[in-house]
Amino acid sequence: MKLLKQYFPDETAASNNLHSYYTCLGSCTQLSESERGRIKKQKDKFQYKWLFEESLAFSKETGMWWLLYVKGQGMFCLLCRIHKTKSLFNKNSKFNSEPSVRLKRSALYYSNIQPGEKKDLGHSQSTGHVSTFLLELEWRKSPQAQDYNDVLKQSDKVIYNATLAAYWLAFEEVANSKLNSLLKLKEQAGLVEVKHWTNRSERCQR
Repeated sequence: MKLLKQYFPDETAASNNLHSYYTCLGSCTQLSESERGRIKKQKDKFQYKWLFEESLAFSKETGMWWLLYVKGQGMFCLLCRIHKTKSLFNKNSKFNSEPSVRLKRSALYYSNIQPGEKKDLGHSQSTGHVSTFLLELEWRKSPQAQDYNDVLKQSDKVIYNATLAAYWLAFEEVANSKLNSLLKLKEQAGLVEVKHWTNRSERCQR
């Protein structure tokens, strides 16, 4: 609550204007009558139950419920607001100083990506949000932060070795389904950083 008042002073000062896990637990489950009237012509609307869904609104790394909704504005991220995070690609400030007005569940977490589909990931999956909780862990001087930094430092070597393994399979005309097995063999042979290669889905293998 202290952080909410510090980083959203105007919104917390107005009664029933800011909604979050910390302010609404057990009280907000649906839109008010006035809010229903305001957005009845809109196709999409904010669902208060999202505030209490761990997969959408909770950062396991930091233990914080980050999702906020400000009536009349949109959705914000408490962690990104604290650390002034911007998108690494287009430098926009959505979820930070600017509200996200794309009131869809997929704007928070997108789980149904199909092979070959070009879709924006939800905020909780974005590189900007991931870098934010790393900043938070570093600020707390958490051992987790050092672990993540070690992974980032090794990322080039990991990508090179994983890609080289995939290239060898293709060159030798071996089934791409053998990629994970080959990476595991590399790890057992002493290339332990390969364990940090997390893109092991069938889509990524293809």
